[in-house]
Amino acid sequence: MGFCSYCGKELPPQATFCPACGKPVPGPTMGPAMGQSQAMPSGVRPHLASEGDRIVAVILDALLIFVISLVIIIPLAFIAGFFGAFSIPFLFFGPLIFIEWLFWLLYFTYFESTTGQTPGKHVMHIRVVDETTLQHLDFGRSLVRNILRIIDYLPVLYLIGFILIATNEKKQRLGDMAARSLVVRE
Repeated sequence: MGFCSYCGKELPPQATFCPACGKPVPGPTMGPAMGQSQAMPSGVRPHLASEGDRIVAVILDALLIFVISLVIIIPLAFIAGFFGAFSIPFLFFGPLIFIEWLFWLLYFTYFESTTGQTPGKHVMHIRVVDETTLQHLDFGRSLVRNILRIIDYLPVLYLIGFILIATNEKKQRLGDMAARSLVVRE
């Protein structure tokens, strides 16, 4: 049993990432100084996340975002109603749709660029990593990956994204291809 060189927590056998802090665990294929610019050794194949794991993770994240959104939108609706600006179209169109999309974008981008995993991915033990270094993405690449969720979501419920994942050898959706990322099991 080893210990994480970053946070000191005990590591499970064969761990590639620390379950406590999310940092990569140095091992035979990854030196302690491996950074974003170093390539993954040849012959090392990451264990890709299954379509089912990814679906469950995005559902868990969607539920969490929905609950957080309700906590924000319900008070805004009452405030708008108090000032006479309340209407059903206002809740479903216009600025609230943009705010909701921006919240989704920042939620996924923040978590995937800091630890490589959103709360839903954490529960499913999967993470987003660079396809060459197996390190989490920087903010810019994570932003590109998540902006393309708009296309992956089309026509409804990530249909294009899941078709691409199911037919692609690296199980990448369009956002993963553009950001050169993989979703791997821990």
